[in-house]
Amino acid sequence: MYDFNLFTSNRLEILLERLAVRLGEKFLPPFDKEIIVVQSKGMEKFLSLGLAEKTGISANIDFLYPGPAIDYCLEKINFDNSRIWKYEVEKYAFPIMEIITEFKDNSLFDPVFSYLEGPDGIKMEKLYQLSVKISEVFHQYQIFRPDWILEWEQDDSLEHWQKILWKNLKKRINLEHNIGLIEKIKKEYLKNPSVLEDLPVRISVFGIFSLPEKYLESFSFFSLKTAIDIYLLNPCREYWGDIESEKSIAVIKRKSKAENSLYLRSGNKLLASFGNSGKIFFDKINEYPMNLIEDYFEGSSENQLLGSIQNCILNLKDYNEKKEIDYNDFSVRIHSCHGPMREMEVLRDNILMILENDNDMNFGDILVMIPDIERYAPYISSVFSRPLNNKKIPFSIADKQIKSENSGAKAFLKILNIFKSRFEASLVTGLFEEEIIYKNFGLREEDLETIRNWVFQLGISWGLDENFKEKFDLPKDDTGTWKKGMDSIVSGQAVNPSDLIFFNGVLPLKEIETGEIDLISGFISFYVKLETCYRKIEKDYCVVEWIDLFFEIIDDFLCFDSEFEFSVINLKDLLRSVKAEADDTSFKMKVSFSVIFERVKKLLNSSSGHSGFLDGRITFCAMLPMRSIPFKMIALCGMNESDFPRQYFTPEFDLIMKHGRKGDRNIRDDDKYIFLEALISAGKYFYISYTGKDYKTDSIISPSVVVSEFADYIEENFKLTGSEGISIKKRLLREHKAQAFSVDYFLYDDSRKADFENKLFSFSKRFKNFCDSGQEGKDSLDICFFDEKIEQNNESEPTLNLSEIISFFKNPQKYYLNFNQMDSTFSYRSLNDREMFNPDGLENYFIADEILKLMISHESEDKIDMFLKSRNMIPFGQTGKIYIGRLKKKLSIFSQKIENYLKKDKKISIELKAGALNLKGDITLYNKRLFLYRYGMVRPVDLVELWIKNLFASSLDKNFFEGSSVAGIEKERVLIKGFKKNYDWEERLADISSLYESGKIKPLRFHPALSLKYCSFLCPDNRDFCIDDEARDTAFKKIEKELQKEGSFIDYSLINRTFRGKLFLNEEFIDISEKIFLPLVQHLEIY
Repeated sequence: MYDFNLFTSNRLEILLERLAVRLGEKFLPPFDKEIIVVQSKGMEKFLSLGLAEKTGISANIDFLYPGPAIDYCLEKINFDNSRIWKYEVEKYAFPIMEIITEFKDNSLFDPVFSYLEGPDGIKMEKLYQLSVKISEVFHQYQIFRPDWILEWEQDDSLEHWQKILWKNLKKRINLEHNIGLIEKIKKEYLKNPSVLEDLPVRISVFGIFSLPEKYLESFSFFSLKTAIDIYLLNPCREYWGDIESEKSIAVIKRKSKAENSLYLRSGNKLLASFGNSGKIFFDKINEYPMNLIEDYFEGSSENQLLGSIQNCILNLKDYNEKKEIDYNDFSVRIHSCHGPMREMEVLRDNILMILENDNDMNFGDILVMIPDIERYAPYISSVFSRPLNNKKIPFSIADKQIKSENSGAKAFLKILNIFKSRFEASLVTGLFEEEIIYKNFGLREEDLETIRNWVFQLGISWGLDENFKEKFDLPKDDTGTWKKGMDSIVSGQAVNPSDLIFFNGVLPLKEIETGEIDLISGFISFYVKLETCYRKIEKDYCVVEWIDLFFEIIDDFLCFDSEFEFSVINLKDLLRSVKAEADDTSFKMKVSFSVIFERVKKLLNSSSGHSGFLDGRITFCAMLPMRSIPFKMIALCGMNESDFPRQYFTPEFDLIMKHGRKGDRNIRDDDKYIFLEALISAGKYFYISYTGKDYKTDSIISPSVVVSEFADYIEENFKLTGSEGISIKKRLLREHKAQAFSVDYFLYDDSRKADFENKLFSFSKRFKNFCDSGQEGKDSLDICFFDEKIEQNNESEPTLNLSEIISFFKNPQKYYLNFNQMDSTFSYRSLNDREMFNPDGLENYFIADEILKLMISHESEDKIDMFLKSRNMIPFGQTGKIYIGRLKKKLSIFSQKIENYLKKDKKISIELKAGALNLKGDITLYNKRLFLYRYGMVRPVDLVELWIKNLFASSLDKNFFEGSSVAGIEKERVLIKGFKKNYDWEERLADISSLYESGKIKPLRFHPALSLKYCSFLCPDNRDFCIDDEARDTAFKKIEKELQKEGSFIDYSLINRTFRGKLFLNEEFIDISEKIFLPLVQHLEIY
């Protein structure tokens, strides 16, 4: 007699109670394990905690997935001492590779080899990728088409390549798969029922909404001896196996000739549309000889929208007349945001609002599910790790990839990725962004900027050496390669040149300082190991040899200290599992690096497990099947049209798709059922968010079709109490602003009141203070992000170099951010990863500047060409030679014009007192004048530099210094501007030093281009005249008009980072501009 028992309920917590009661009715012997079959680690933890709470203890329980549970039972039976074949997709892709190559001459395999073969024969990487797909398909056959597998093994005819491949794989592995073993046991049972004696006393299958027929048959068979209890979450207490969605009904009626005789119903539209996977499973399970113990259904409160929706599903009904819902009901909310970051910020504010107004809610009562958890993980960490109003929100992220959890795995994968690349400059230097790598070579985080600068100066773009470029069918040329660049670094240490000297045909790098020996040593060691490893991976090895080589790479590149020890050990253990796969399958075939890289990449990109699930914090996790765990608040974020339901494309050779059966897995239907289970599992609040608008264009983006259908269902069945004409759908949907500091979020002090008025709200006091300041009379956009001064060390400051002052006034906002360590990325150079074909404006300037320096130094044409080639500054091909020739001709004219200004140079060191600062610096005078030049227009920053240097040099006696000049190009002619010696230099430098001191602790409202433009409008003829409020007002309006023009001359990236947008102009800006630039404009002369 079958002891096959079914427990159903619409509440998982009720099923948990029934499980606890059932386990308590009959205790197992002390050393026997309780077997509970689940589909996720999250469910395992839910049951462990729940059973411990209800029974006082949860111990000696084995939580198994359905497949391993059946294998466990077969191992207990131990029929004929058979060894069970536990199929793993990635593991058996290796032997499939080898078997495929053995059938190259078999005509049945022509479709396979027509796909694999290319101009250069079979590409091994392609062979491995196909083998993985075949292995996946074989795994699906074992689960959903076990009859095919048995038929293939019993039939000796060879009419299909998949059949041949499977039989050879089975022969090679020489293990008994559970399909055939169960069939043998069934036959033996008819003769000898005692064959099942050793099965466990009881197996509980909990919370699984779908099982393949093979598994159901197996459990049904085992129930002849053991109690099989199945606990199913059923959203509906009525029979719903005959309901159809409106779309399906329309299709059936269109195809049917006897439309009027059909009885078709949808019952509840949500259940009919989203419940297809569950409907098919419940129909299937009713075909088995089950004992329906009892239905345990419980309705929800009708006082809330969420409870009403759940009751409609439970009772298989829709409302004939729209049910009234309280206007202030926020049990269901849908939020449209501008991207993942805003979704997380809005989620945080809504969580805080709920916690503030619901005393029964805790952080551990909240589950957030996201279809693409990996893409959202950085935004989750960014928003929830940052304290809000000095308070942190506890949270955990489950289902993250191994490489995201393990710093060693992430760094190792980046190293392997380099070997698959062209060794681009940005990729190689990017390895030093990983702490576990740069520490291994004795380097520091700040050394990355120095290395980037070296690589930029050396013109390294891509490629190890000249031979490496040949592999890409390019000429054998070492220009722009790593070898050429490293030779320059090494020779720079050997000869330390001061002039343009070539050492053994290599131009040494001058930009290396004496104190950078350790940095050079670490960098060279890194490069040598990288090149050595690449030479090794060019060969083919068997998997075991590859893993040994990978261990060498790990030891060479990853730091193994107390901080990273666990990461490295864990990484090696993961790689050993790949080694074990090859050993278990006797896979000895030599494979290329691309094959083993694919395997390791998939391994390290897989989920790291389910740590952080149900630990008293807000849980973020992937939106996976069997996650129907009850939480008071369930939030579904990232519900975008492109992400949910998931798209799944099966290979063309998948026979299941060609010969489909009822109950076959459908990813889209499964995802819809996940949404349905989340809906019925939410206790109080059901929250949805998606990217509804493009961040840049503000254009509308559609949500997931599931979200749209859910919103339409609410509109059809519910209305707001006493709010005729107001759509409940629009009431539930909140369209958010692109920025968290929008004034619209701070119109109400009470979040509940804001929600009642259908307004936006935020809990950020910092942004609220900005907006409050704006409402008190100031323009709300005229407020600095960093409105509080940063405390500085009060110790007496050492003498400051003049270059620091100049650097500050060239870009005060950048200096402020870097000085206070708020952002160091602005100082990183952008590296070029390609050959130079058509130089852009910046590249053209760098090339011209280098040629000009060499011309002024009277270097020969040959040496100039050698320099440009060594630094990768000549564009590729014949066009490059033409470009350089034309550029030289133009630069020759410019150099001749300024040559007379650069005679009789004299270097002078100056140290003086400027306000509260001691300034020192070296200047070079030519014929008693400072002289700067650039092949391009003289920029405002150039005038700032010249002005400050002019004031600094004006401290010298008039017999030593007469003035300063700067030369540039304007309208294709040489233009020279300058200043005479300034006799009020002390006052001017005091103002400058004072502004520098204040600009370090609070952003300065000064921008060279903007300030110069303003002062030019204020003082148009460069002369002293009465500057009054009317003149200022006129100049101010002119500058505002200029800024409104298309293609404004101002780059706002840093201003926007430190100030609240374009209203950067105010009285402070005017005061600073006049203090710095007004005297500059008035003293500026054109020669």
